[in-house]
Amino acid sequence: MTKINFVTSFNEEIYKVAGHHLINSIDNNWEPSLKLKCYYHKLDPKNYSFKSDVSLEPLDSIEEYTEFLKVNKEHDGTEFGKIPYNWRLDALRWSHKVFALTEYAFELSEKDAQAGWLIWIDADSVSSKRLVPDDILGMLPEACDIAFAGARDMDGGTYVDCSFMAC
Repeated sequence: MTKINFVTSFNEEIYKVAGHHLINSIDNNWEPSLKLKCYYHKLDPKNYSFKSDVSLEPLDSIEEYTEFLKVNKEHDGTEFGKIPYNWRLDALRWSHKVFALTEYAFELSEKDAQAGWLIWIDADSVSSKRLVPDDILGMLPEACDIAFAGARDMDGGTYVDCSFMAC
């Protein structure tokens, strides 16, 4: 059977607002064979009770991540206050997703050359129905290399919605 590996990331603010709903929906709706790896930043997991079988990893332990934040600190969506905030230009905001995905991909590939699907799911996602591996595999045709949620209109333009992305 094809392996399915979920990953997300959140900080304390995101966890308080939305991430805990994701974790609770996993506890209530996901088949136990489906696992989620959570990378966190600016959050102390000891302050929370993670009752589900979720693997927690600190993003700060990834040297390339901490270096990226230092080197690119001016790319905060305002270019250090030079322009009005633009979420599309906020490299720091989106870096958590990139480093969580990349780190987990490296980890999985080191363990198994046939690691299966790596699926990003945003921390503000919620599973409202029972989710089993066949449901996920049904969305991921064997002939494709990547799948994502689609495109959305926002702020007068279209962008790719990567709240669910599989590769």
